[in-house]
Amino acid sequence: MGRLFSIRGGASALFIVACGFAFAATPALAVPFTVATFADPATSSATPLFEMVGDKLSGGWSGAGLTLQTPGLPNIDYTDAKFTMTEITVNMDETTTGGMVSFFASNDDPLFTITFASGEVNGDLGFGAADFVGNDVTITVPGFPFTLFDEAFSFSFANKVTTPNGFTVTAGFTSSATPEPASMTLIAIGAAFVLRRRR
Repeated sequence: MGRLFSIRGGASALFIVACGFAFAATPALAVPFTVATFADPATSSATPLFEMVGDKLSGGWSGAGLTLQTPGLPNIDYTDAKFTMTEITVNMDETTTGGMVSFFASNDDPLFTITFASGEVNGDLGFGAADFVGNDVTITVPGFPFTLFDEAFSFSFANKVTTPNGFTVTAGFTSSATPEPASMTLIAIGAAFVLRRRR
């Protein structure tokens, strides 16, 4: 098993290699990265990920076929991953109430959670070709070494099927965040101390 953290230093820069990714330990260089993403796992509209009933939208996936790519997480990508989303209300202006999205490995081990204070639908929800994005997002990853900010996520809806009380859609997903500079600096200070002790 590879190391979760390693250190790279030089005269002009110090990098922390955490979770398989090198982060420059300079606040000005903190940049967004992809936390996790997946392509639409549905082979057809017969296996939707979201259902709209009245003004209530709920979602999830527990079947096979969802490959969760996790470039921003400590572990490898996950095949046959799962997720659930709490039921939310879609308002007339296509803003939504807040909720939570939870991701799990195929054996039901929790991977990470996303909470959002509200959301909005960008595009034509009536035709199923729309993006659902969260506002005031918090992504919580157990054991992640940095404090995150500017967290964001979106689901891209497709393959709408009208039902007696609403409709269903399939979806793809992506999420991103930026390491908080102060936490990167603290880790950099510790890493610099380790480098000095090694010399």
